[in-house]
Amino acid sequence: MNRFLLTMQYDESLMLPIFLRHYSQYFPPENIFVIDHGSRVNFVPGEVNRIYVPRDKAFSEIDRLELIQKIAQGLLCYYDLGVYADCDELISFRDVDFDSLEDVVTYVAGFEIFFNKSSEIIGALNPLECKPLIFKKIPAWGLGFHSSNARPSALSIPMAHIRYFDRELSRDRLIGRRIVHNNMDKAEVSRGIAGHWGDGDRELNEFYSYIDSSQANISKAKSFSAIQWNEVFNISAPKSLYVDAEPKFHAKGDYKIFGGQFYNLTKFFPELYKG
Repeated sequence: MNRFLLTMQYDESLMLPIFLRHYSQYFPPENIFVIDHGSRVNFVPGEVNRIYVPRDKAFSEIDRLELIQKIAQGLLCYYDLGVYADCDELISFRDVDFDSLEDVVTYVAGFEIFFNKSSEIIGALNPLECKPLIFKKIPAWGLGFHSSNARPSALSIPMAHIRYFDRELSRDRLIGRRIVHNNMDKAEVSRGIAGHWGDGDRELNEFYSYIDSSQANISKAKSFSAIQWNEVFNISAPKSLYVDAEPKFHAKGDYKIFGGQFYNLTKFFPELYKG
């Protein structure tokens, strides 16, 4: 199955090299497309497709979603399947046969990951990061690529959300994210869109406080296996039986709802484990 990978980035000097090292296991460079939103330094290697767009307007999450949807839609005219991931999202396709993917839209099992005391990669399942990122037709994405009307199957493909994988490096990256948030479209800021970018320090500290208080459970981290969709999603029926609308799926909460249940994901992300 001919497939492409798409991402969008701005000045991701830390995340983009990790992202490309990971996905080069599964995609040839000519099938990787990086939308570069006005980076001050070009971090995209020459063998990868770089799509440059200027950064002379206030940043808009709405415009970003529309751009990615349209580029992905165009690429699907030439490819059988697409994958979209942010630069801090690493999907493991270890032992995945792309030709066997039956769903038009496939959800990933999203984990907030960190290293334990033995330098193993440990994941805390986060329903908010269980997203429809693999597709044969464009998903009904909402902002942040968190939603779709396609009914999820069991979540059998793990995704490492690496925004917190290193406490100090993550803190440094948050400085850039705050600057982006400060320069966002004011109407979107007033609606709370991407508010976590401006509140990253609190969220980072909250995550590691959770990890520090969960050491006993971390030592019992289990192997990953397919997760049933109803473990992470609630379903809402259409408002009226007479309205022809697909049911929507909503995340039940964040990583804290599972009460200290962790997974050992080391074997799925060897390139991250090697540093």
